[in-house]
Amino acid sequence: MASPNAHAVVRDHRFAIVVGIDAYPGYRDLSGACNDAEAFAEWVTDGAGGAVPQENVRVHLGRRATDVWSARPIKRDIDFSLHQFLQAVRHGAIPARLYLYFAGHGVAAALGTATVLMADAAPGMSWNLSLDLYRSWLLRCRDFTEVALFSDCCRTITLEIPEGPPPFDTCAEPYPYPQRAFVALAADLGRPAFETRDARGQFTSLLLEGLRGGAADPLTGEVRADGLAGFLDALAERSDPPQRAETAVLGEPLHFATVPLTAFTVQLELGAGPTRAVHVLGAGGDVVASADRPAGPWSVELARGLYELDDPVAGAAVLFKVDGPDVVVGT
Repeated sequence: MASPNAHAVVRDHRFAIVVGIDAYPGYRDLSGACNDAEAFAEWVTDGAGGAVPQENVRVHLGRRATDVWSARPIKRDIDFSLHQFLQAVRHGAIPARLYLYFAGHGVAAALGTATVLMADAAPGMSWNLSLDLYRSWLLRCRDFTEVALFSDCCRTITLEIPEGPPPFDTCAEPYPYPQRAFVALAADLGRPAFETRDARGQFTSLLLEGLRGGAADPLTGEVRADGLAGFLDALAERSDPPQRAETAVLGEPLHFATVPLTAFTVQLELGAGPTRAVHVLGAGGDVVASADRPAGPWSVELARGLYELDDPVAGAAVLFKVDGPDVVVGT
């Protein structure tokens, strides 16, 4: 069966589970995870963003806790939310999209690559949710034809912690839909993720900037998984302390939103050199403007977003951002 196209999942068949945990009685508290989760929930329910109906969203926040026994959310809370959504789509043979967003403490437990520590985690009792095992289970059963998984968590390797698996029975056979997915993790394997001084995750701040238009195709205004992956590559240059996002586009790239295009005049100062072709690349690596090397400044109309100036004479690509008028870029 052919893969559903980018617009096949109607609004009523979109679902989201959003988790943010600041309070960890068994570990060090965080300050920005709940802020990030609330900001993502705002985007995912926005009609111009994720367009998920409010009744199809479950937001689990852990702002305060006195001890590990009363701390929330726990893994069972997340599992119950997912169970509710599974019941809504299972046996319905409908294309459906699931957003999963996590912000909090994380590790790479056992032999897995990414797990989220729950609020009741503590040394010797590290309750967690394995993103690897949940992603594999979702692919195995394919109740959701589209899955977008975002994690703003550390990925330090911790071999002694077992991975927390999904509690659901394994389906006898998958639904006959090819599953398309996008996975974006805030840090490279074995590395930490960081919060900013204003209590926001560096990764989530860039992620939402991209989803709101920074990663949009400058020719169509579409925010797709491939363009968002390219946009998130800029985290390595824009973060302090530095961190590098890891992304994976599985199957045909998901379409996240379409934003209105507003073009701004960008002046590119190329300097002296022989006449050779120069190019401007968009976030997804597509060429959006080309010219033979002009004798003077090169003016280009570009929408908001991240771009790369490919100038052979300069010897290196120049990354720049368009976020308004009066942008001047020099090589």
